[in-house]
Order: sequence, then structure tokens, then C-alpha cells
Amino acid sequence: MAPHDIAEVYDRAIKLLIEKLQKVRFGACAHPRKSARRTRSGSRHIANDVKRAVWIRDQGQCTYESESGRRCEARADLQFDHEKEFARGGEATVDNIRLRCPGHNQHAAEQTYGAGFMKQKREEAARARAAAKAAKERASAKKAKASEAAHLQPHQLEVIPWLLELGCSKADSRIAVERCRDMADAPLEDRVKGALRWFGARLTRTVSYAPAS
Repeated sequence: MAPHDIAEVYDRAIKLLIEKLQKVRFGACAHPRKSARRTRSGSRHIANDVKRAVWIRDQGQCTYESESGRRCEARADLQFDHEKEFARGGEATVDNIRLRCPGHNQHAAEQTYGAGFMKQKREEAARARAAAKAAKERASAKKAKASEAAHLQPHQLEVIPWLLELGCSKADSRIAVERCRDMADAPLEDRVKGALRWFGARLTRTVSYAPAS
């Protein structure tokens, strides 16, 4: 493949990537339809046709201008910002929505509501995200525990705490208790010993494959 062919391939790939990102970002397409979901008065939702119009009008660039008239050059991670704040009755219309980079969006909010208020809001949002993450992790752990309980029999589950107490990892313990699957009527001590045989067998395999010194 000639160098100019490679350049053409890269050029096409970049154009396709941009089109894909625009579709994800605000539903861009060759023949856009009017959004089926109309923005109700008082709604924060911004319709895709509004996003498209704003993006084209603002040329995919942050609209902030300094006192000297210099426009911010940021084109990445842009946000659709209400010029008249949503909390103050601003609607999600083409005339009231503009593109702003995160920094200048935050700057405008601090000018309107005060740096202290916005700091408090950021801290509240961070706490909410942390709480949501913790809740998700708890739900995931609960689901994993339920899946484990569904796979293992009660007489196997009873053995796991003893293996953990002996210093075995949870992952290894779940594998080891397969050794006592058919020992439902056996005493707990025998079931623990049966599970521990898995560790002995694994150690034997490790030693047998170890190179001679």
C-alpha cells in the first residue's frame, strides 16, 4: 500500500469516528428527524435537534470569550450549558443553549451562584457518587453470594468459614469444598478435612512440576 493510500485510510477512519461520536453525543445523522421527545417547559432535557443546531452554530467549540475577545479553543469534553440558568427558568432552546468546556461552564456557575455554593454542590455530588458506588458494590457482592449459595450445598457452605479461619483464600475455599460435595451426612470435621485435601493435591502437583535443583 502506498503512503498516500495509508493517509486516505486514516482520513476516512477519522471521519467515521467523528460521525460515530456525534451520533452518540447528540444523535447526528444525514437526515435528522425532529425529536420524538419534545422538551416540556421546565424540563432540563435537551432534545437532539437542539443539540445538533447548537453544535453547528457554535462550530463544536467552547463559546467562552475573554475580556479581550479571545475565544476559548477547547473542542473536547464540551457540555451543553444553559445561558440563562435552568434553576432560574432557562429553557432548553437553541437560543438559550451554548457549548462550554467544563472549566468555563464551572466558572459561569461560580459567577452566578458563588464559589462556596458550587463547592458545596460538588462535594454533595461526590458523596452521592460514592454512596451510589458503595450501594452498587454491595448489590454485586450480594448477588455473588446468592450465586454461590445457589451453586453450593448447605453442608459445603458450612465448611467455608473454617477454611477462611485457617488462612485459605475465599476463591480457593469455594473450589476446595467441591471435595466434600458428597459428604452431606459426614461430621463437620471430616468435611473440613475433605476440603483440605484439595490444597494437598495442588501442592503435590506444584512440587512434582518444579524443576530439580
